[in-house]
Amino acid sequence: MASKNQKKNVKKNNSFSPAVIVAIVIAALAVAAIVIAAVSLSKANDETSSSAPVVSDVSASETSREIIPAKEDEPSGYAEELAIGEFNDSHSYVQFEMDDGGKIVMELYPEIAPITVTNFMDLVDSGFYDGLTIHRVSKGFVIQGGDPKGNGTGGSGKNITGEFEINGIENNLSHLRGVVSMARNSKDYNSASSQFFIVLANDKTSSLDGMYAGFGKVIVGMDVVDSIAAVATYQEMPLTPVVIKKATVLHFAGETAAQAGD
Repeated sequence: MASKNQKKNVKKNNSFSPAVIVAIVIAALAVAAIVIAAVSLSKANDETSSSAPVVSDVSASETSREIIPAKEDEPSGYAEELAIGEFNDSHSYVQFEMDDGGKIVMELYPEIAPITVTNFMDLVDSGFYDGLTIHRVSKGFVIQGGDPKGNGTGGSGKNITGEFEINGIENNLSHLRGVVSMARNSKDYNSASSQFFIVLANDKTSSLDGMYAGFGKVIVGMDVVDSIAAVATYQEMPLTPVVIKKATVLHFAGETAAQAGD
């Protein structure tokens, strides 16, 4: 059996001095700090790369976009002579000339959404849309514009009644390709103001019909709309501004030829 002195010596030999313990703690803290710094730097790099805009394939020129050929039976907005045809006197017509020279002509239906059409025509006639942008491009779904802030949060300062079924108003215009409709706050049926959208495809009606106020249709220039829809984007915002150069009233519903010439 070991003596008491032998046991004491063994215990003493297996113990660390206070100085050694302090050195170990300091070394451990230093290693932990290095690991935390490395993780933080990696996370910061990941966040930077995920939030940085993707590289645009669009030309450096702000007015240069890929021209998408017009589909069959859809008159081209890039043509020298726009194939508008005769106006239906009961409908209103507006033209948006874009910054790349393309023109979009819309036929508006006051018999379907009179409040919406009147508001839209007043904004066009006042020059409100001149110089504003198409701020949202949702590929295969819609393009959206008409916001003076250019980020989807602005309007004209006036809100209108939402003319659609869920708001208690009949509206039988289905959201098919080319239909023009009003954007709004998802929580407020009567929050539409100046922002509008144009539908890109024929399979979007289930999510839009009865929920948004369709009030017109593009009759010339869906190829211009398609060209806008093809621009490079980051989080649905064009990397190069898509500008409405000039919005013009072509015809007010019920306007006579003599009145139009005044």
